[in-house]
Amino acid sequence: MLNITAPYVLDCRTPPQGGMKAVVQRVISASVAVDGKVISQIGKGLLVLVGVDRYDQATDSSFIIKKILGAKLFPGDNDSGPWKRSVMDVEGEVLCVSQFTLFANFKGMKPDFHESMPGSSSRSFYSSFLEEIRRSYVADRIKDGEFGAMMQVSLVNDGPVTVTFESRDKAISSTSEPTATNGRSGQTREKDEHARLKALKKAELEQRTMDNARWKAEARAMADLERKGDVQAGGTDTAPRTEESSGSNVDQR
Repeated sequence: MLNITAPYVLDCRTPPQGGMKAVVQRVISASVAVDGKVISQIGKGLLVLVGVDRYDQATDSSFIIKKILGAKLFPGDNDSGPWKRSVMDVEGEVLCVSQFTLFANFKGMKPDFHESMPGSSSRSFYSSFLEEIRRSYVADRIKDGEFGAMMQVSLVNDGPVTVTFESRDKAISSTSEPTATNGRSGQTREKDEHARLKALKKAELEQRTMDNARWKAEARAMADLERKGDVQAGGTDTAPRTEESSGSNVDQR
């Protein structure tokens, strides 16, 4: 048998990808209260519920921040169109609220949150997120709730307008602006979404194909090593038998 003194591990899988989430609502006003006391509030701007995935990295945070601050969710001047300006363009405020329940999975009726980043790590990651978004805009226009607290969130949604962003989309992100959901622009949005989903499925299929090829290569490598070990072991076992046979012939003579 093949005797390998050190563990033989060949892991060709790609590292897990983060999936930071943000639910963004255009608001006339919003506030956060803890124990009945308002701790943070904004006027015109965006209320953002932020969920941190257990595999998130700085690139995930940067992608989400770019989307939040750059998304054209506000109308232009003089009725020039409903999706013309970002929160930065209108000099609005942003109220961020940490929200791990965005990663709820249901097996039955009870939610499970194992895909969200653990508390101690997510606190640090969320703090870094706030620091970066403040550097990217005007610091005093970025407000926050209280991490880990039971909060009461109040808002007046303007529209209503609610969109979601996920950092998993960064690999196939388009630079096109958000479009309305009616008329010809609505058809364009549907085509863009169809193309996005098609590209995502293609990427997933390619990844699975690559993973299968890598695992097959690993299996072949292990099989080759085992065969070499069997040959070596077989050679060692047959040598003494040859000597014994020769010795027996000499004695017979």
